[in-house]
Order: sequence, then C-alpha cells, then structure tokens
Amino acid sequence: MKYKKLSCFWGEYAEVAMTVNGHCKWGLIHKSGAEVIPTKYDSISYVGGDVVFVNIGFKEGRKLQYPGKWGIVDLKNIVIVPFKYSVLYPYENGFASVCIRNKWGVIDWHGSIMIPIKYDFICQTPVEKLYMIELASKFGLISIDGKVVVEPIYDELNCWNQSDPDQYFAVRKNDETFFIDKYGKQKF
Repeated sequence: MKYKKLSCFWGEYAEVAMTVNGHCKWGLIHKSGAEVIPTKYDSISYVGGDVVFVNIGFKEGRKLQYPGKWGIVDLKNIVIVPFKYSVLYPYENGFASVCIRNKWGVIDWHGSIMIPIKYDFICQTPVEKLYMIELASKFGLISIDGKVVVEPIYDELNCWNQSDPDQYFAVRKNDETFFIDKYGKQKF
C-alpha cells in the first residue's frame, strides 16, 4: 500500500494515512506492515496500549475546522467508546480529557467517566492523576477520583514544569501572584 502520511512507530504500531475517494483517511499498521486499523477514519491518535482514539467527521478548512466525533476502538477495530466526543486528548496513563457540548471531563480508556463532564476546561498536570480544571473563568485542581483538591478560585494556574520535584503551581488571584503546592497550601 502507498501511504500519504506516516507517523513514527509507537512500540509496535504506527499511524498511517492514504487518500480514499479524494479524502485523507487514517488507520494503524503493525511493524510487520499488516494493517491493524483500516484507513477509514478522519483522524487517529495512538499513544500505546490496546486502544486507538479515532474520529469520524473531522474536517479542516481554510477558515473553519469541523471537529467530528471521537471514539475509542480496540486493536481489532471494535468500538469500545461510542463516537460522541467533540474533543478527546489521550494521555499515556490510561485516561483522556474529553469534551461534549462544550463541557470537559476525564474518562478512562474504556469509557468510564472518572471526572464528571461539567467543567469549562480540564487538562492533565505533571502530577500523577491530578488535573487542572476551569470553571466560570477560575482555575483549580481535581484528582482522578473526582475529588476537588484545590477549589477553582484562581484567575490563573500554571502547572507545566515537570522538573520541579515538589510540583509547585504558580497562581494568580486578583492582583496577587504566588506559589501553591498540590494541596492548595500557599508556599510563598
């Protein structure tokens, strides 16, 4: 087969694309060259493991992007999670941030809701199983079991320094900036 686009292998598998009826369609191949997931999806994301994140309906235009719907299939292309999410960001730890009707939450790779889909935005932090949440333009932290660890009271919350062993978060509340730990305790 001739592929239009190729990704690097992630373990035993690589994402591939080919033109089908004038459209770019994505699938997954094994290192042996065997097609694992047929090239029929509009977008695909593989981050290891036994599942593949696939999209039906995604289109990019010059001015607009149509997100389509994301779902999850296993390596036999059997649907595990139905195609219902407008955004799905998979993480290597077995979870994914998802968005449906402009609300965000976290699911596991088999579709169980771990953090309720009710936030304005959510994303993983460098701290294991801890996520940043946004609600009504305020930021906080929530654990993977759905417990709010730091109430969303901050105007800004920066948590992207993976080299900090104590993992302090830079925050702003009103006109004051300072650091908090992963429990919300102000450090300095």
